[in-house]
Amino acid sequence: MKVFQLLGLLLISGTLLSHCSTQTDFIVHSDGSGEASLRVELSPILLRYYSDLAVGFLPNFDPKHPRIFDLDALRLRFAQEKNLSLTSARTPSPERLEATFTFKNLETLFADPKVGNVIFLERKAHEETLRIRINRDTLKSIFALTPDNQSPMFRMLLPLENKPISEGEYRKQLVWALEEYASEQELNATLQHSKIEVRIRTPAPILSQRGGVQEGPSTVRFTLPLLTLLTTPLEYELSYQR
Repeated sequence: MKVFQLLGLLLISGTLLSHCSTQTDFIVHSDGSGEASLRVELSPILLRYYSDLAVGFLPNFDPKHPRIFDLDALRLRFAQEKNLSLTSARTPSPERLEATFTFKNLETLFADPKVGNVIFLERKAHEETLRIRINRDTLKSIFALTPDNQSPMFRMLLPLENKPISEGEYRKQLVWALEEYASEQELNATLQHSKIEVRIRTPAPILSQRGGVQEGPSTVRFTLPLLTLLTTPLEYELSYQR
């Protein structure tokens, strides 16, 4: 199995845009290949915020017919990746993105220097263990994969670099930044429930996992709360039979 590297790549789309409905599903085959699907839906609050911001950043942005997810830029960005292919992408509505990815070999994904510090693979005789570490340094590498024409807006709500901040302090900053788009109560509720869910299906039974919930013999679900993800180092672990 060789797939959790995709978690880093797909956080690009989900981290700043999610509201309870960002889901990523991985399927890994016994030969190390696999596929992943991503579904993102923006909250109305972030949709309004993004539209206002895009008017200043993107000359051709039409607020009456907003195009939040630039599929051409997404395809162009992933065309540069040797180890991961974007096989489909669509936006059924302005606030929704659906995409699928494939990879041929997890070994090559681990060798990618842009995200190689996120995932660690340990092999024993009949067992493989994946360790996932997410912190500010790894997120910085992940966001380097963002399409250039949208990255300034993605970064507007991120915590300042090299300045520690607690989850509570970050929540207050976001409420202040978005106060004209919703009430404080609605913003707090939205931020509280914003998360990314990652579900993985392994090619063999899971032996143990840390940080997630096992949903079957070979399926585990990891939940990444948005505010915690951007302020606190997180670690996850998954071991399965080879």
